[in-house]
Amino acid sequence: MIYFAIFFFTLLIIAGYIVSKNKKALCTLCEKNVHNPVKINDQVYLCDLHNKFYQEAKIKPFLCVHCTPTNHESGIYLYELFKLFIKHEIYSHIITDYDLIDDQIETKQTLFLDYEKVNEVIRLLK
Repeated sequence: MIYFAIFFFTLLIIAGYIVSKNKKALCTLCEKNVHNPVKINDQVYLCDLHNKFYQEAKIKPFLCVHCTPTNHESGIYLYELFKLFIKHEIYSHIITDYDLIDDQIETKQTLFLDYEKVNEVIRLLK
């Protein structure tokens, strides 16, 4: 009986190791589940296709908004911009940071995009 328990726990450890090696995450751009994604930072994961897109882009901050639980419209607008840029194949991603100000959580969201395509961005926003 003890040999069975040792064998069983050994199998559990091996299975856990295998699962931890095969990491999964959602691609920030296409939102598809990806095995072994490329991690750009703590909040941005990319599939192989979009990682190539990222490597070719000149990424810079474009717009930063601050949101609170009572004022979240600007965050929604920022996310709609992000989706619009992705739809038109302009690389972009959003980084979110949180602060506690006067007992209220404030969310700072920054939209990053490919600055080589600024003319396309201006055309889309007109």
